[in-house]
Parts: sequence; structure tokens; C-alpha cells
Amino acid sequence: MLLMGMFGTIDVCIGIKRFINLNFKMTQAEIIEGFKRLPYKTYEKFGEVKFETSQKVQEVVTVINGETETTNTAQIGDYILEGVNGEKYVLTPKKFMQNYEIEEYSYSEMKGTAKIKPQPRFAAQWYISHQLIFTADWGEEMICNEGDYLVAPQDFSEVYRIEKSVFEKTYRIC
Repeated sequence: MLLMGMFGTIDVCIGIKRFINLNFKMTQAEIIEGFKRLPYKTYEKFGEVKFETSQKVQEVVTVINGETETTNTAQIGDYILEGVNGEKYVLTPKKFMQNYEIEEYSYSEMKGTAKIKPQPRFAAQWYISHQLIFTADWGEEMICNEGDYLVAPQDFSEVYRIEKSVFEKTYRIC
């Protein structure tokens, strides 16, 4: 019931503040269902990224503008990507190949660059002044601040947060 109020119309603003102030953390399933109720638009990601292939199990902390966004563990063979603001994040080989085309790769250094495959994604900007805290698809906590974007592939298989300045540099409306 609270989930519907959180993603409903502006007349439930008091319920939203109460909901957030309780420090309620949404699961991935709850954020997916809530996202479907948001007024989202269709965007596509564009650009290039630098990447390296992980040679060991390692923790990767995503930091944007001095703030930790999330933490993930790269397994051997996963891809560690560097975004437009220098932020690092992890993708499995399957997700990497679905979303990127390798342009250049050095087998000796296990590094390269990849072009983003333009694929439509749904996105909605978080306009509430309170943080939205939810569990990412990989099991770690994500915090969405006012102005950030919630993004989902068209099959709604996951929802993740993209920091506002990163979103504006790497996504365009379809």
C-alpha cells in the first residue's frame, strides 16, 4: 500500500515524506513495481567507455562526485568499466556483450574501449527531496538523490540509479 502511495500522484506527498523518513529500503522487486507507475520516458544510452577484464575477484566501489554510489564484486572475467566521470562499475560478460561493442582491445593488458549499442531504456527523474534507498540487482544498496534518474531496460528486469550529471552526458531521448 505504501509503495503505491510513494509512486502515485502529488496528492500523496505527505505519505511519501513519512515513508522515506522511516528509512524504508525497497527491494529490487518493489522498486521495479514502483518504477512501472512512474511517468517514465524512453531514452537511449550513447558514447564509449574504457574497460578492463577482471583477472581476480575484487571489490569495485562506484564513486561519483566524491560520493559512493554503490559497491559490487567483480568476478574473474567480469568487465570493469570506467564511465564519463571516472566512475567504475561492474558488468558480467553477458550484460557487457548485450550493451557494448568492443572497438579496441589489448589482450596483453586485458583493457580496451567499447562503443555503447544504442538500446532504448526507460528512465524517470527522481523529483522528491528525500533519498530513495533500494537494493540493486547485484544485491547492494543504491541511493537515489533528488535529480538522479531511475533506469530500467524495456523488459523491466531491473532498475538502477544513474547520477544526474552522468545521465545527462550519456543518455538522449528517443
